[in-house]
Amino acid sequence: MNIAISCLTLQLDNIGGLQYRLKNLIEGFCERGHTVKIVQSPFAYKGSRLFYEKVEEYKVEPIIIPHNINKKIKPMDLLRMYNYKVFDILDKYHIDILDTYDPYIRIPKKHIPMIYSTNYFLPYIYNQIYYGGFKNSFFHILKVICEQVTIINSDSIIVENKNQKNWLNKWMNISNTKINVILPGYDENMVHAVNKSGFNSNVNEETRIIFVGRITYLKGVFELLDAFNNVNKSSKNHKLFYVGDGPDKKKLETIAKKRGISENVKFIGERSQVETIKIINQSDIVVLPSYNEGVPLSIIESMALKKPIIASDVGGISAHLIEDLVNGILIKPKNVKQLEKALRLVCTDPEVRIKFGLNSWKKAKNLTNMKMVNDTLQVYEAVYRKSYKI
Repeated sequence: MNIAISCLTLQLDNIGGLQYRLKNLIEGFCERGHTVKIVQSPFAYKGSRLFYEKVEEYKVEPIIIPHNINKKIKPMDLLRMYNYKVFDILDKYHIDILDTYDPYIRIPKKHIPMIYSTNYFLPYIYNQIYYGGFKNSFFHILKVICEQVTIINSDSIIVENKNQKNWLNKWMNISNTKINVILPGYDENMVHAVNKSGFNSNVNEETRIIFVGRITYLKGVFELLDAFNNVNKSSKNHKLFYVGDGPDKKKLETIAKKRGISENVKFIGERSQVETIKIINQSDIVVLPSYNEGVPLSIIESMALKKPIIASDVGGISAHLIEDLVNGILIKPKNVKQLEKALRLVCTDPEVRIKFGLNSWKKAKNLTNMKMVNDTLQVYEAVYRKSYKI
């Protein structure tokens, strides 16, 4: 198949779960003999050049729509893109199927078979507004408005967790046959190689707590620092590591310095996927107290590395990954007391860490990259056969 993937506003050089998912999917598609093209605006392409270098051996071709956005995207830019005739361009490339990761594509009556891959919907926006405020949610609201039309007109939909499927089925009356739940997958070869190194985090003199993700208040990074600060008062034998970058990093560093805990709180910046997995393997506890999540790849990778998890009970985390007090602890977003209590329990009890870690590994064994690629291709092939009546 000649596959097009639409990322009109997504800059693929930004390290995150979605970027890794796309990279792994593209590599998997190409290794199975398919060709891949990526549809982007100039703005998105400008921030994706390193990504194209990573998949250079697969000869992935960008399709740049002539809609010039080179700086920060504004609401009117999204509306202009929505009205742009993307399908007219795709016809020239003889695309067999389009998988779009953004809803800013107006779908004509006659169109190339299209799948919409998403982790948004109104429940996501509700959490975004409730915990993050209306002012910081405007773009997300605009996205959901466009998304409702895209969902109805798509040939098939891929979601990250069963909660999203249930919501689409119940509130939008979308048929179950149109919705496919495909979880992210970890790179089994990479994880196996790190595991094979024989590193045992239990020999650490200190308890290492790790956060992996974009350093923004929406990820609960300030609540994590507050909870750690309280735990640190009774024991200095713990270290907190923030892996990633983001708009609130400097503010977080300043707060840690003012509280006198800079020696125990380390900011190690963005790392490659391999480096991140190695860092996770050297930790004792992985924490993700986000206000919103789909199904985080960092949590799946941590589970595959036998790590105990403390995470917010949002999105697909409790639906697919974490069972409370079995392989981790679930907390409410923005609840510092719950987070502190969870940290104290897991930090002070090595047996709990071992138990949670083993149970994490059992739950993650089948959440592999290969399964994600195979499941996605099955959706593509089913839509293609149905559209062309093969």
